[in-house]
Amino acid sequence: MVPRWPLTGRGEELRIIREALCDDDRRGIVLAGLAGVGKTRLAHAASEAAAHAGWVVRRVAGTATARAITLGAFAR
Repeated sequence: MVPRWPLTGRGEELRIIREALCDDDRRGIVLAGLAGVGKTRLAHAASEAAAHAGWVVRRVAGTATARAITLGAFAR
């Protein structure tokens, strides 16, 4: 397995994600932004931290390929 580069400079974003997920009034988060800003890398780091803390993590990603399928991102 190829080791990942360490995630740097995203501590504030990870803190906000952690707080949002631990808030009883919220049930999830959405990471949105332009292509190439690091959404996927941030999502991986946040999900790894949640899994390490004992959470069950399920990852869903919308793609252009699944766009035509209703709720295609949730299809197996």
